[in-house]
Amino acid sequence: MRSYGRRPLFETDSTTQNLSVVRLPDRPEIRVMRSLYRVEDVLKATCTARHSWPASAISFSVNGDHIPAEPGRVRNMGVSKDEGHSYFPKGSYTSTSMLILPIERRFSSRLRLGCHAHVQSLEKASFVTVEVDFGISSVFSFFNAGVACWTSDIVTTTMTLAMLLLLQNRL
Repeated sequence: MRSYGRRPLFETDSTTQNLSVVRLPDRPEIRVMRSLYRVEDVLKATCTARHSWPASAISFSVNGDHIPAEPGRVRNMGVSKDEGHSYFPKGSYTSTSMLILPIERRFSSRLRLGCHAHVQSLEKASFVTVEVDFGISSVFSFFNAGVACWTSDIVTTTMTLAMLLLLQNRL
């Protein structure tokens, strides 16, 4: 076998391309204040994506639908450089955003909130489910005392109304 110095015995080709090295964040952390909301409540969810390079862009979804980053709906809470976490020579970053979502009647009784951390074309996501109570709220004056009925069962509400009317007619 002949040796051609340091060249291989097969044909080669070379090209130059840029290579982007990224670090996806740890699993994003999504937090809500409560697990149960009522119509007209305002749900606030915070999403934090830690240790990414470059910094993650955060987006939200509700029941699989992307929530546009409109003013008053999604608030960027900032990006900070991580200390003591140097997998990359340039360090890593933590990004935080908040979703502000008024609860409306058009929602289902369960909302699956998604927190999506994007680094270039890559994504990591976390999800949390909250309940929505569509209870009918009615306040009755009965012997100068407020009686509140919170229920999602129309039959129970109707029966409560009928009983109150019967009691008022007997007195």
